[in-house]
Amino acid sequence: MAEENTQEIYLSISYPDLNFPGSKVLRTSDDIKAREMFRIESDEIQVEVTLARIVSTTLPELPKVHGSPTNYEPRVRVIRTVTEKPSRGNKLVFANLKNGFSVEVKLTKINC
Repeated sequence: MAEENTQEIYLSISYPDLNFPGSKVLRTSDDIKAREMFRIESDEIQVEVTLARIVSTTLPELPKVHGSPTNYEPRVRVIRTVTEKPSRGNKLVFANLKNGFSVEVKLTKINC
């Protein structure tokens, strides 16, 4: 999900593959049993997003997580990129997505 206004970009991302350690391949909802549903957590995965806009490398607010356990803190950082194409902006790195949770960030646009 992405929304943009004149000053900010709101971006929400999740990695729906639950990436369970040692779990068999889950093909349908019938494959999910109590162990997958209640007892194990997925391995963390890193997702990188290249933005079409240049944004501040400092997040104005902490990332919000939807559906997360209390001890999960997402690590999100903005990386300044150097590119030949002027239409490309910064790279956004979600360093530890897990359990299919959505992580939402607010980004401040820099007008160049």
